[in-house]
Amino acid sequence: MISATSSYERPSISRALVVGLVTALALLTKFSMIILLPVVGAFFIVRLWRTRGNSKARGSLAGQLSLASLVFVLTIQTVYAFRNPPLEPEAKWIQSVSRYPAVVERTIETLSPLFPRDFLFGIYVVTMHNSGGHSASVLGNYDYRGWWYYFPVAFALKTFIPFLLLSVTAIVWSLWRITHGDRSLWYALIPLTLYSAMAMTSGNAPSIAAIVVMRIGRNRARQASWMAC
Repeated sequence: MISATSSYERPSISRALVVGLVTALALLTKFSMIILLPVVGAFFIVRLWRTRGNSKARGSLAGQLSLASLVFVLTIQTVYAFRNPPLEPEAKWIQSVSRYPAVVERTIETLSPLFPRDFLFGIYVVTMHNSGGHSASVLGNYDYRGWWYYFPVAFALKTFIPFLLLSVTAIVWSLWRITHGDRSLWYALIPLTLYSAMAMTSGNAPSIAAIVVMRIGRNRARQASWMAC
């Protein structure tokens, strides 16, 4: 989140490379961080839209996006030592649990020239886990599908009250500024909104990593509102 917003505010080749690197490291650390890809992608999409009609700026952005993508792929391949063995026992598991095993296997094989099959299989396992859910509890309730309000409750209970009040105030202030014509704060709120929506509609209770990412987003919103004052 920090690297993406920094790249948006002050685009450069070095910042684009950092975005590719840290995004890859996030996915390598935890497969569920695949949720970051649409959030980071939103930054590049908005930048493309803002540079419409400016061929030079679009060319520069395309170059930065290409470099970020290259670093993203190379980082993942390096961690997996550029090994890409075929899926054998994993293929049997896919056949046993997937509704469309042929589609899953074909998708993995199609993407395997770019990403290791084991990495793609890990993402698929997280996807299946998310659709099936697991046992969890919140506020005395137990279920295996999770609750949309789990994340807001967890954030409210795990955050120091002064920081929580400051974060909420910053978000409200940022929204007020946007509704009064200040569009400079969108980069702090849109990724936060996207991530919140995806986390709260997930079949599983969000992890500690999700809470960390959300706190980073709220920090950015608070910082942006201070700068706008």
